[in-house]
Amino acid sequence: MWNQTEEKRCERQRVYLQVLQLIRERGAISRVEIASALQMTRGAVSLLIQEMLEKGFLEDVGAAPTAEGKGRRKMLLDIHPCIRRCKSYHSGIDHVGVEYVGKTVDSL
Repeated sequence: MWNQTEEKRCERQRVYLQVLQLIRERGAISRVEIASALQMTRGAVSLLIQEMLEKGFLEDVGAAPTAEGKGRRKMLLDIHPCIRRCKSYHSGIDHVGVEYVGKTVDSL
């Protein structure tokens, strides 16, 4: 039987995959840019990104330059090098998997 917990887990996996695809397409990106692209609140993105950093999907790669050196610099995120080398990402009912050539690593 389908329940809310499984539905939330599937939604989280879908968002993980959206973040990974977004970064794969655009390169290093800030939390604000992720929130804007995925139409999520900054708070929701911060929690999600923290999880993805802890699980090793993403890494902080430094700060973006600012116009004329003013304002707060955006911290950029990128896909962790080990994950970037993978062949594909996939999602199942209870995990997000990363498939390397001949090997799958489940992370969620």
